[in-house]
Parts: sequence; C-alpha cells; structure tokens
Amino acid sequence: MRAEIHRAIEWSGERVVDDPDGIVVNARFVPVGTAPDYLEGCHPWVREPLGAWLADRWAGHRRYRYRLDGTTPGSITVVKV
Repeated sequence: MRAEIHRAIEWSGERVVDDPDGIVVNARFVPVGTAPDYLEGCHPWVREPLGAWLADRWAGHRRYRYRLDGTTPGSITVVKV
C-alpha cells in the first residue's frame, strides 16, 4: 500500500478519488494548521510521515516503510521497518 500526501498551493476543479480497491476512507483539503487534528485515528503509515512533515517541513523526499503482520483484520499488527 502507498499513501501520498501533497501540499496544494492553489486548486481549481473537482476533487476526484480514483480508488479501484475501495480503501480510501477520506480525501479532503484542510488548512495546514489544522491538519494534525485529522491525524488522530489514522493508520501509522499515514499519521507518522505526515505528522513528521508538519512538525519539520523538509524539502525533498523521505521514505517510511511498514510491514503488516497477520492474516485477518483483527490480527494485523503494523511494524515500522
């Protein structure tokens, strides 16, 4: 799975989510100052990279990797690698 977060400076048009797997639970534009409020309850692979960028807005790319262990939704654990 891959999560991509982009900072929009300017926007026009309609927001369209192309999600053939049906796993996107939320897609919205929010002011940068309120973005941390939306991270509570997010999966770690979204919360940790985005939270780190909001705290220290670096330029360039960083990679965060996670492994999911388990076979059923109730047994899955997330391990940062």
